[in-house]
Amino acid sequence: MPSTRKARACGAGLKGNTPLSVGRSPVYYVQNATTRTLILHGEEAIRVPLDQAQEFYDALWKRGVPVERVVYPRAGHFPGEPGQVLDLFNREITWCGRYVW
Repeated sequence: MPSTRKARACGAGLKGNTPLSVGRSPVYYVQNATTRTLILHGEEAIRVPLDQAQEFYDALWKRGVPVERVVYPRAGHFPGEPGQVLDLFNREITWCGRYVW
């Protein structure tokens, strides 16, 4: 985990069950989750490490909540490669078409 000021300000590097890390974790509230969820995640994201996205996906899936997860290789918090950006937008439009509109 990089130890930059920006990463620390975003909560990176928090260890254990500190009140700050627990209270900001979606997994802490997953017992209340019922909404279909699309997780789009960059493989190299600093603010939300990939293992947290996987943990949230697993928790939703175990609860029977419809969930889909996509990991973009080489991407940080938001994909930067044109093909990945296009894929992300297409997945969001498809998701909304299926579940929202």
